[in-house]
Amino acid sequence: MWTDSNFLRTLCAKTLSYQELLIHHLPCFSMKRKRDIFEKALQVHKNTEGQLCVTRCTFEFGSIENNNLQFKNHDIQIKTEDGYFNYAADTSSPRRSVWYLNFADPNVFAFWNSTLFAQDEIQTLEHPLLCALRDYMEQHAGEDDDTFYPCTMTEYHRHAPSPVPTPILVENVPQWISVNTRPRLADGTMANIYGNHFKNAHQEAVDAGLKVVEDNIKTNILAIAAFGYSSGEYSKADIEYTLKAALAGFAQAAKIALNEQKDAAIHTGNWGCGAFGGNKEFMYIVQLIAASAVGISEIVFHGIDPEILKRAENKLKMFLELNDFTFGNTVNFLLRQKYFWGMSDGN
Repeated sequence: MWTDSNFLRTLCAKTLSYQELLIHHLPCFSMKRKRDIFEKALQVHKNTEGQLCVTRCTFEFGSIENNNLQFKNHDIQIKTEDGYFNYAADTSSPRRSVWYLNFADPNVFAFWNSTLFAQDEIQTLEHPLLCALRDYMEQHAGEDDDTFYPCTMTEYHRHAPSPVPTPILVENVPQWISVNTRPRLADGTMANIYGNHFKNAHQEAVDAGLKVVEDNIKTNILAIAAFGYSSGEYSKADIEYTLKAALAGFAQAAKIALNEQKDAAIHTGNWGCGAFGGNKEFMYIVQLIAASAVGISEIVFHGIDPEILKRAENKLKMFLELNDFTFGNTVNFLLRQKYFWGMSDGN
């Protein structure tokens, strides 16, 4: 399995207690409607004990390009779900390590204290200790050779010709708040509080969409940012970075699961296809290739276009039939598909 190789490098690994983060890095939301629900959740969870495990990883630069990807898990289970992440829904199996993507800005968890309400802002409101972690990382960056920096894309390696992916994985994050971006109101109509709608939504819609979680739910978060805001056909550099980012993040999740004698499952969606304007089929197939290569047992796509996913699955079958899985050949296969950038959705 690819995760057994020496391609993946751990830049840093830290364990932080919930109470340390709450005492020294308590989030203070400027926006009233975020602050109100957080304060209600804080009263329920303020004495919770536990620990976050934080890992930042990357490649040993230059090592993967000339080596084979082994693809030992061809029969990966591919599932779809219509709605946004439901963190409580996939916690039943003690033999499975379940990961949920944060696929927002390279400056990880950076916009929690804003009026924005897209994927990253929703996830950080649901898991306020991610906001505290961001503050901790900003204060402590550079203490350990600058490897604990809160960024998932960096030119960390001196000889890197382009940005290098540095995924950040956070285990055991307690969920305090649940968010439904399309809540049903008392009169039966469905509201929308996603993205730019949130700050101008009626309070009834906000109250219907934001709820305090009473249960003890722990989430594993995998943060990897895609390239964005480009146009034309995907370049070789675009493809190389995206494939490396998915491989590194998924491989670290699989490695953590393997160390716990568990299988790994990934919950994802339209990674890089919202504000960043990525091509959906390209982003789907890259994730399928990465999941297959590193031994992810199940990948669940949320809120995606099923017809485009089916095309990506067919392309994956074509790719696997080639049976020549070097990194360079994988990049060349994706280049031959001639993927083009889409448009930002403005959120």
